[in-house]
Amino acid sequence: MRRRKRLSPNPNALDWRDPQMPLVRDYTFRSGAKLTEVTPEFEQEWRQICMERNAAPEWRDDPLYNARRPSRVRK
Repeated sequence: MRRRKRLSPNPNALDWRDPQMPLVRDYTFRSGAKLTEVTPEFEQEWRQICMERNAAPEWRDDPLYNARRPSRVRK
């Protein structure tokens, strides 16, 4: 099998691994304000707020999580 030829990296290209690279998202808030480019810190805070608003119950509290037949008692 022939190996693919590796392309040399473009020095002017954006590096997606850069932690300070702005995120491109389309946010529309209730006030009508729109954001398209946000910082990673804003995204992290926003996702934390979303997780707090839509808090799901703990999986340990769900009675059907480990629903199996009741074990039979040996006589």
